Amino acid sequence: IVDWVNQGCAEGDSSKGDFDVPKSSNWQLPKDPDLEVFISETEVDVPESGPPNLRNFVVETRLDSSRLAGAIEIRPSNRKVVQHASVYAIPPGLARAYPSVRNLLGTPELLANLIAWYSPDCPPRIYPEDMARELPAGSKLIFQILYRPTGRAERDRTSVGLVWADPAKATRLVRTIPIAATQLTISSGRPIVSV
Repeated sequence: IVDWVNQGCAEGDSSKGDFDVPKSSNWQLPKDPDLEVFISETEVDVPESGPPNLRNFVVETRLDSSRLAGAIEIRPSNRKVVQHASVYAIPPGLARAYPSVRNLLGTPELLANLIAWYSPDCPPRIYPEDMARELPAGSKLIFQILYRPTGRAERDRTSVGLVWADPAKATRLVRTIPIAATQLTISSGRPIVSV
């Protein structure tokens, strides 16, 4: 890799492989999801040009009791425009403490509630049967999606699929411990940046 970088990062022979975004629309979960939550009732517009656009969607789960998720997958309906996505499960108490999503973004409280993330090469979260991620009753989901324009107007309706774990077997809860530099800025064109 170092030699390739030192030689100017020449593009490889694209005839030797298919480097397009995966075209599969099937779930990679162990079974069809027990709950699928969409970012909205209808597809959202993604403009044809401009800079990448980070959008946030807050969605009710309508869970009337706490549930344990043994597998979680984010699935964009249009993989060409979704550069990456994150889903956070916000319990009712945290939602009351931060009535505006804008106030919650970038906080350790939000990062600690990350339940799934997506990039084109990222597999779904599938936990061993003795582990699961808890979704408290009344939780809201925050989808944070970075859309990238493709040169033409596009639409997307990303969703997250959850497969419930067997509560008798899932005896260990998965937690997210945030370690992040949320105020990090890297200027373009700088080969080395000290953090």
